[in-house]
Order: sequence, then structure tokens, then C-alpha cells
Amino acid sequence: MQHGLHDPVSVMRSIGGIHLAGKPAIVRVPVGDFAIASAAVQIELDKNGICRVAGIGVTGAGVVAQKALPVENLLQGTRITSELIEEAGRIIQQGAEPVEDTRGSAAYKKKALGAVLKRALREALQRSRS
Repeated sequence: MQHGLHDPVSVMRSIGGIHLAGKPAIVRVPVGDFAIASAAVQIELDKNGICRVAGIGVTGAGVVAQKALPVENLLQGTRITSELIEEAGRIIQQGAEPVEDTRGSAAYKKKALGAVLKRALREALQRSRS
């Protein structure tokens, strides 16, 4: 039996165990189950719909999470349009250096990163308007 960070025994020990009807429950944590790309977006619009603050973080653009400064700079001081969101997707791909592995080529991961960022931007824009 393996005893690592993600095996059920170690997980149960780290959380003090879980007991259902007096018997320990099996806790399964898949190893390597994570997104190849993700984006977190926070924007603040003024009363005229101009982006005053943009905070963007992404994973999948390199070996560590990154702040997407070029995209933040693109958005700040502008009215965010569909065209601007498309440009943001292109910019994030240009600066990305994803790690190629069995889950995808660098080109595939760049496309995924662009798509995830554009979706996150659209959702953040919609939320900031409501």
C-alpha cells in the first residue's frame, strides 16, 4: 500500500479520519486530476461601463500561476467589447509557455488557455453589469 499525499490512508490520517456508522469511510483523491488551464478575473466598471480595475490570474501559461499583466493593461481604461475579449485571448496565448506533456501539446494548451480566459472575461463582465 502506498503512503503518499494523495492515497486514501494519508488523506484520512491528515483529516483525522471519517467514520460512518462506526466504520471508516474511504476517501479517494485522484492523483493528477487538475485543469490544464484556468483563469480568475476580477473587473470593476465605472458608471459609464469603462473598466477601471482589472485583476487576472491564469494557470497553464507556464510552470506556475501567473498574473496576466498584458491583458490587465489592455482592459483598463476601456469599454470591454467582444473584440477586446478576442484580443485578450490572443495576447494570453502569445505570452504563454505551457509545459508539453501527455495531457496535451503546447499549442493545444495555448488554445485552451485563450478559450478559458475569454469565457472568464465574459462571465466577469456580465456579473459586473448586474
